[in-house]
Amino acid sequence: MRVVRNALFALIVAVVGASTADAQELRATYDGRIVKVELDGTYPQYIVQRADGAEAGFATLEHSLTGCTERCTYIDLEAEIDAYYQYRILVEMPDGEERTFGPVGFTIDAKRGMILSSKGAPNPMRGETTISWTVPATIAHRSEVPTRVAIFDPTGREVRTLWEAYSPLGIYQVDWDGTDSRGTPVPTGTYFYRVQVGPADEVGRLVVLRR
Repeated sequence: MRVVRNALFALIVAVVGASTADAQELRATYDGRIVKVELDGTYPQYIVQRADGAEAGFATLEHSLTGCTERCTYIDLEAEIDAYYQYRILVEMPDGEERTFGPVGFTIDAKRGMILSSKGAPNPMRGETTISWTVPATIAHRSEVPTRVAIFDPTGREVRTLWEAYSPLGIYQVDWDGTDSRGTPVPTGTYFYRVQVGPADEVGRLVVLRR
């Protein structure tokens, strides 16, 4: 079992209460799984803060004393469904001056919050493939949720169960070596993986190639 962080697809968000110059440099993106806050530049130190509402005060999520090179990045796994958040980054400039970027704010959309962002790669597969998915806070909240990953053939028959457990929020991977539940290699053809996390359900296609 592995838990990893994957790349995000950007979602444009509204800018709230920030100057144009600062807002263009600070980005907050959400892909239905997690929020990613980014600020381009190199800074000796930076602080990421979040306000849980339009009128709420800002609380520190991370204080990096080691700074960042080329880009400061923070991933927020605990954004909850239908909530409105504002993010900002406070930095120490190379000359010692302190500067604030943001805030940027947006609402976590309930529909997008059910996205598991599952995928299988490589696809087509000749040996192994890795199926990845996310358990977002919009589903798990502060508890673990039943999670199941299985492989099916084109007739809908289950070929193999790859994962069955209660999972907290996070990003996961599991490998499939192209064999069924008895360890026998499956023949060339099209198969499907199904990822079920609580009420969310996603299906993807996998193509198996044999020499």
